[in-house]
Amino acid sequence: MLRPSSKLLAPALLVLLGACARSDTRSDKLAPAPAGSPAVESSVISFTMRTFEKTDGDCTIQLAVPEIVKAPTPEARRALQRFVHDQWLAASFGASQGDDLAALAEGLFRQRREILAANPGVPGRWWVRRGIDVLYQDEGAVSLRYGDDSYTGGESPINEVLLASFDPATGRRFKLADLLAPGGEEPLRALAEARFRQIRRVPPGAPLPLDGRFAVVEDGLLFRFNAFELPGANGAEPAQIVLTREELQGLVAADGPLAGAGLAGGDDGFFPAVPR
Repeated sequence: MLRPSSKLLAPALLVLLGACARSDTRSDKLAPAPAGSPAVESSVISFTMRTFEKTDGDCTIQLAVPEIVKAPTPEARRALQRFVHDQWLAASFGASQGDDLAALAEGLFRQRREILAANPGVPGRWWVRRGIDVLYQDEGAVSLRYGDDSYTGGESPINEVLLASFDPATGRRFKLADLLAPGGEEPLRALAEARFRQIRRVPPGAPLPLDGRFAVVEDGLLFRFNAFELPGANGAEPAQIVLTREELQGLVAADGPLAGAGLAGGDDGFFPAVPR
């Protein structure tokens, strides 16, 4: 697990926790938003959370959605909020569903009821656990992480993690090239493939797709590869690696978000154990 610090906030932005293996009689609860929850204060960005919880039969859905209330510039605040809602929240529920938590949850429950009605005898045990947290923030970068651990039928559960890092001043999402010094990409790729061999005991089988799968963290750079994003048997399971700031010295831009000192370490995963 990444070493806790004042710069590491977890879990934060969006957390959707559904444990569909139990039944209870809790009523709907929708916290006032955004003023109903205390702001998570930081020197870089601050946010409040809207929360929702509902049980329908043997399926419970809990939602918590952020409203970013402060960023270094209004442009950055709007860009980060737009990314959370348009890129990750909308992708979870459908682009035209809006962000009303009660309506989003009811859509999931309705989908489940329709599937069960059309397929009598199909096991109705579902779980849906999705989340976004503020993985890291400092004056040089804000990093978000999305996770989906769910089962809604089929052969196996979904276990997906997405990463993104942003310029705190503008809200622009970083590309890997934005962080590196000229000529730094190939040595970084060699480091990443060597680290992959350390954790899997075999080479990746193809060049690792690094861009779009990284986040700036206190330790350095975190990369995540979801199941089947890499070819062959070694890609059947998710993997993540960390390249420390010490290892990246000489490869990163001198004035970039990774230029400062940091701590070495790794991250064991996003979610706690899923209730079954």
